[in-house]
Amino acid sequence: MRIFYAVTAVVLALNLNAQSLNVKWQKCLGGPGSENSALVVPRSDESYTIGFTTTSTNGVFSGNKGLIDWYFTKYEKDETVSVNRILGGSMTEELSNLNENIDKTYLAIGTTNSSDGNISGYKGGGDCWMTKLVSNCNIQWRKCIGGTKADTGKYAIQDSNGKYLIIGSTESNDGDFSSNAGGSDFFFIRTDLNGIFELTKTFGGSGNDVPVSIIQVSDGYIIIGNSTSTTLSGSNNNGASDILVIKVDNSGTQQWTKFYGGSNDDFAISAILTADNNILISGTSNSSNGDLTGNKGGSDFWLLKIFNSGNVQWSKNYGGSGNETGGRVVEMKNVNNYFMIGTTNSNNGDISSPKGGKDVFVIRTNSTGSLVTSKTFGGSSDDEGYTINLTASNDLLCSGKTSSNNIDVSGNNGAEDAWIFLLANPTSTNEITSNHSIKIGPNPASSFINIDNTDFDISEIQLFDLQGRLLKGWNINSGNDKINLGLPELVNGSYYLLITKGNKSFSQALTILR
Repeated sequence: MRIFYAVTAVVLALNLNAQSLNVKWQKCLGGPGSENSALVVPRSDESYTIGFTTTSTNGVFSGNKGLIDWYFTKYEKDETVSVNRILGGSMTEELSNLNENIDKTYLAIGTTNSSDGNISGYKGGGDCWMTKLVSNCNIQWRKCIGGTKADTGKYAIQDSNGKYLIIGSTESNDGDFSSNAGGSDFFFIRTDLNGIFELTKTFGGSGNDVPVSIIQVSDGYIIIGNSTSTTLSGSNNNGASDILVIKVDNSGTQQWTKFYGGSNDDFAISAILTADNNILISGTSNSSNGDLTGNKGGSDFWLLKIFNSGNVQWSKNYGGSGNETGGRVVEMKNVNNYFMIGTTNSNNGDISSPKGGKDVFVIRTNSTGSLVTSKTFGGSSDDEGYTINLTASNDLLCSGKTSSNNIDVSGNNGAEDAWIFLLANPTSTNEITSNHSIKIGPNPASSFINIDNTDFDISEIQLFDLQGRLLKGWNINSGNDKINLGLPELVNGSYYLLITKGNKSFSQALTILR
């Protein structure tokens, strides 16, 4: 006998234009100094971890190590604070990225100019500082990566094989790097779980090349960044600064290289692997030619979607007559929509109801980049948006910084605070317009799930974690009414299934409990 614990109606039609972006809650974090580079990671147990840099030295920041330190805090599901951790040395530390691993530890990466405190093995000139943190944000292991010149850490993530992928920029040709092509180069390092190097590669031209993200694909990795080099591996820069994308195989051998942009400065900020296995890049554009058309004025938000072959699928920009600075992007897979965060000082074009100074700006687009809705958030002073993440309930957890203490912002502690706010699930009021239903169980599940496919004819099922990483995929044969799927070995927590019929998809939350 099969027991089904969840019955989910399939969403086949959505009234997207009726949806809005509304703040459920917000909080300011900081002291009398300056807090910056706020990053937030939603966890499968409905807690969330926040990281940022701080110059404050009192209260929870009384353990400050030096000029600028890393600070981490964790809020449990009931909003109690379970972690307060300061890491750094006597000089400056910059925080670039924070990601959760499959075992619920973290990878935190940035740049250090210190040689004391929590930092050891400093090589000089500024090093990439790579750390693995346990769940309470204590250090499990740490590494200074670089040589005697300037080296920076930009992004680190765990791949599907359990390896750690580390990217950054280097001007060194000694220490951890044996060559430099000129200016700063991309570096790509793959390590085991203990941080032991298994692969080290550098890529670059005569200018400055700085990566921002790396994505694992079926036959290797795609590295996304920015470049002022005029040419690289037969591909030519379009202007002052372009997005640079390099595809490598599993051994790190370069397979193709492409530049994207126009005649002015254009930058990538982040990139994601979309549900259709292509690449979506978020950034900032100042161009109106080349790969860009329709500049709104000043700098614009830029979304660039490329096929995994590197060819452009579509390119769109968004903004007003002032300046927009792009932040990160996330995909809401159940409705095939993208949400991008950043900063604006415009009061026209795609921007309405500005709050004053600079505002956080969030846009929602459909799968082809057409604007669905946009909204500003903040107060009368300057506010900036950095990251946007999906929670288990499809709320949008956002991070940035604020100098305001009115309108959308309250509780500011000083000059500049880290600002965290939650936008309510913008699809939660969509009407169900299909009579079909699908039964999935057990939920919570342990080692398998059963799916009744009698009335739906599912073509594909994918399992994701809350970071959006694809953990497992299944192609479903037509006419297979009863589906039994074995689940991979995963830790207890919240995940979600993306279930596809033709060009329609919906998501289902899944709890794994072993």
